[in-house]
Order: sequence, then structure tokens, then C-alpha cells
Amino acid sequence: MITESCQSYRRAGFRDHETATTGVQMRSALAALAGVVAVLVLGAAVFATFSLIIACLARVNPLTCQVDILRALMLADGHSAFGPRLDFAVLIGSLVVLIAVAARLYPRVVR
Repeated sequence: MITESCQSYRRAGFRDHETATTGVQMRSALAALAGVVAVLVLGAAVFATFSLIIACLARVNPLTCQVDILRALMLADGHSAFGPRLDFAVLIGSLVVLIAVAARLYPRVVR
């Protein structure tokens, strides 16, 4: 069954590690996979550090509100500590502020 599928992909012009839906060739080398794991770990560390910085600087941490509303929405008996309206308001307000800051800073980056 698998070999038939592989053969039909090859007849369609796809290589071994290329998916039929996207046509993107994937690497499966051990070094590439180790690199992906390293990037994911580093990204998680950056996210955690960023969250701590925001928590220290801001009175209301948008990431805490995000976790709060996700907990309320995903858990069967979950509830929001701050209320869904406040969670959404903080997230939307934070997004508006961050977009304004990014729009202000972006022209400096482009120059």
C-alpha cells in the first residue's frame, strides 16, 4: 500500500520527501531535525523571557490573560479568573498598542 502510494507520487513528478499537497521538499537528515529542536527550545526560552519582562513592566500581562481565557475555553470545568470580557479586552488592547508601536518603528527599520 505504501509503495503504491510512493510510486503514484513519483509518477506525478514528486520526489521522495516531497508532499503531494504542497510540493515542498522536506529534509529528514538528523542534523536538520536537531536544528529544528534547538530552534524550538530557543524560541520557547525567548517567549518565556519576553513574558517575564512584560510581567515585570506592565500592570496587566496580556500573556496571562491569554492563558486565562484559553484555560476557560479548553477545560471542561474551566473558568476565567479575570472574566472573558477583561481577557479579550486586554488582548485586543495590547494588540492595538503593539501594532501602533510596530507601525511607528517599522519605517526606521526599512531605511
